[in-house]
Amino acid sequence: MHHCMGHMEEVLDTGPWLAGKEYSLADIHMLSIVHRFRELYPELLDPRNYPIITDWQTRMMARPAVAWVYSTDTEEVPARPAGKSISGLG
Repeated sequence: MHHCMGHMEEVLDTGPWLAGKEYSLADIHMLSIVHRFRELYPELLDPRNYPIITDWQTRMMARPAVAWVYSTDTEEVPARPAGKSISGLG
């Protein structure tokens, strides 16, 4: 996990989007992974450790279509399942 997100940080550091200057399907795809991972395992994707990904996710969530799809407690984004975090494991 750390290596993959570290690589994503490096890629995003060279441009605002995963494909560089252009918003693309890569961003749409990775947002679903980052979003769900932050819900289920927030301690592994701590914003303090991944500030560039956090900025990217904030910009993604500001897009009207993305904000609609990721509205909480909808069919698209059901509530977080109880007990699905691995907090405390290092």
